[in-house]
Parts: sequence; structure tokens; C-alpha cells
Amino acid sequence: MFSVDIEPDLVDLARARLAALGYTPTLAAADGALRLPEYAPFDRIFATCAVPAIPWAWVEQLLTGGTMLAEP
Repeated sequence: MFSVDIEPDLVDLARARLAALGYTPTLAAADGALRLPEYAPFDRIFATCAVPAIPWAWVEQLLTGGTMLAEP
């Protein structure tokens, strides 16, 4: 599991809270509209924020037949 947020402080907080629950996903402080090539391709992409349009970088990183969930 991977998660991205543009705010490093929120990533650190999420990492600490998830670790306290026994979870250790890969978390990145980065612009989610950009690529994460070191971890791609993904079989699922879930946006937990509203986006005005699907970034093409997300489409390029999604496996053929993969699932993307996002809300405008």
C-alpha cells in the first residue's frame, strides 16, 4: 500500500498513527498529481481528495484493467 500527500507534516503524522496500529505502508510527501515511478504500476488508485480532472500521470501508472476511483 502506498499513500501520497503534499504536506510532509501530514505524512509524518499518518506514519506515526498507522505504525501505532501496526501498519507500515509506504508514505510519500509529494505532489499526488505527479508520478511515483519508483512504485508504479498500480493495480488500484484511490483519490481521497477532489480533483477537477484525472491527472494523465495517474492513468499512465495504472495497470491495464486496473481500477481508479476519484471524485470531481
